[in-house]
Amino acid sequence: MAIQFGRIPMAKKNKKKRKVMDLVTYKLKFRFLAAKKKKKRIKFLARKTKKLRPDRVKEMGIVGVPDDVIPDILVLLPTKSLMRLKSVCKLWKTIISGPRFAESHHEQSKARPEASCMWLYIKTNSSTLPRAIFPVDPDGTFSKRLKTYNFRGSIPCSDIVNGMVCVCGDINDGYQLHLLNLTSGETIPLPKPRYRLNSWWIQNRWSFHILCMDNKYKVLFVEINPGRYVGNIEILTLGTRRMGWRKDKYSSYQNGPKAVKFFDFRNEKFFQLKLPEGVDGSWELARIGDDVGLVRRKSYNPCVFKVWRYESRVKWWTKYEVNLGKQTICNVKFIGQTRKSSEILPTGHKSRNDPVLRYIFFDFETGKCSRPSFEVTYPGTTLCCHGVSPAVSHHVENILPLRSLIESENYR
Repeated sequence: MAIQFGRIPMAKKNKKKRKVMDLVTYKLKFRFLAAKKKKKRIKFLARKTKKLRPDRVKEMGIVGVPDDVIPDILVLLPTKSLMRLKSVCKLWKTIISGPRFAESHHEQSKARPEASCMWLYIKTNSSTLPRAIFPVDPDGTFSKRLKTYNFRGSIPCSDIVNGMVCVCGDINDGYQLHLLNLTSGETIPLPKPRYRLNSWWIQNRWSFHILCMDNKYKVLFVEINPGRYVGNIEILTLGTRRMGWRKDKYSSYQNGPKAVKFFDFRNEKFFQLKLPEGVDGSWELARIGDDVGLVRRKSYNPCVFKVWRYESRVKWWTKYEVNLGKQTICNVKFIGQTRKSSEILPTGHKSRNDPVLRYIFFDFETGKCSRPSFEVTYPGTTLCCHGVSPAVSHHVENILPLRSLIESENYR
């Protein structure tokens, strides 16, 4: 028997060749059958689509979802996603830009902890330091979920309510007054008051305040005279047919003992509160939740101070004594609220040469510091300056279109 090394016998070689050819034929046949099956499937779907009623086809959106279900899905998304989805199609833009949808989204956002943040408002009269409004997470860290606003020439000139703030332009803009939605970045121009606006008067003599009641926004213009008493007052109600400033008819002057005088936006009248017993010396006004508060520090211990809170439900002053513990600080001041029941306090600087500004959380329900103090960080600049005047506002995402406030009078 002859053995050939290095070569395959002819019979075995032909057998292997046939196996390779059979394998190639099987693969080609499998691809042909798969393509044929796919083609049949496409024809089947085409026949099904032709049988659909025209009105049913119209109801299906671009993703195969009925139009009446789309708002229920969009209302669950965060603000950043909604702003991007406006460019998907005209239908989605119309839905997201509607005031009713914005109201539903605001209510849904109240139940989502990630939709809440704090707006830290940095005010300063210095030309070298920026005026800024930026979002901060509850732990004090800088948040990137919403926009950051730097104001070089323009001046934010009001408190922040539902994410709305009044901004006065610079001299190049003619000191035009705008309303800014911090959530969406939308702005609308507001009518100018009867008094000429300028940067010095905005920072030192004039004050603007925003309030929302029954889905109506009002802007209050207050002139502070050199004697620190209230002068002229004008009111602007957004959404009225002839939107303009109305001069207040009621005087804010008073003779007699000291009292707390406040302006009721609903009735557009001044009311007076008698000071509680034990309030003497110098004290400061503060907002505690939705109530008025009086704060008086002890001169010998700045970490201990008394607080009187006027609870509007029972119409009674409630007294608290706040003790921040062993905190070495020079000054304590209320600057805003983190929730309905608690306030955030700036501790100021430990000494005159200390550049760091620290903050403390104090909860009025428990009477204790709810969280440790923290230092607020802001990218690109420093908040370690004695000339900085901070303020804090609790915020829930609000994408209300500002155009609806001035174009639709009947929006409630």
